[in-house]
Amino acid sequence: MDLRPDVAADPEAPWPPAPRARACRPLLWTLCASLLLLTATCAACVARIWMMSLEAPPASPSLGPSPSPRSPEGLQQGQRVFAKLLAKNVTLENGILSWYSQPGLAGVFLSPGLSYNEHQRELVIAKTGTYFVFLRLKLHKTLPTANVEGTITLALQLQPPQAGAKDLTLTVKLQHYSGEDEPELFGGRLLHLDAGQRLSARLGVHLTGNTNHWQLAQHATAFGTLPCDQRDPWGTPRMMPSLNAAALPFTWPWCWDIDALPHGPE
Repeated sequence: MDLRPDVAADPEAPWPPAPRARACRPLLWTLCASLLLLTATCAACVARIWMMSLEAPPASPSLGPSPSPRSPEGLQQGQRVFAKLLAKNVTLENGILSWYSQPGLAGVFLSPGLSYNEHQRELVIAKTGTYFVFLRLKLHKTLPTANVEGTITLALQLQPPQAGAKDLTLTVKLQHYSGEDEPELFGGRLLHLDAGQRLSARLGVHLTGNTNHWQLAQHATAFGTLPCDQRDPWGTPRMMPSLNAAALPFTWPWCWDIDALPHGPE
């Protein structure tokens, strides 16, 4: 074959094969670079959206004041209003009883929506409604051979007075108890109470002999209230009966078993 450069190549002669490896390598690098660029772009978009969500301004505060946890507006949905206070005094003296109201104490419960005025010794209703108000009186004998006679009363008081409200008074006659017997009475009334109504309990002592031989049982002398529906679960109007010691413990489908709730409802 003549290899001189001035001789024209035969146009019908076959072309030598092209180097495939060198031709495909730039295409592969271009494809990989495109995929990496696309991945980086997507990651940057996701990161930007996430940062924008973190930098979003907080919701503007309401114009009105925040509801107080002690006000009806501060109650969580479904939260029950309930108060059960225990006697702070043990001495039998005439006058308005003082009560333990700190929820951290065993047997004491005071939910938001109710408050206790330590100075006035009054339980204050925050929301108008129908409430079951209850008193429990238990006496403890400090001397088994005590010879004391007379009566002890625990009466509910409303401020301002409520026209037509039924009286709620527990009365113990000590001459009926001898030896180690310790009287315990319970009573309650269903009352319609207005917001701001104040409730208290007055102890009356009418005894002959040494009154120090008897005292209040702190863990069992209680005062409290809870809202109650005047209708039973089937929607039928129904009034709650008066209660005495024979009705303890008690349970109604449309109220709570107070005796079974020493620390208040859950």
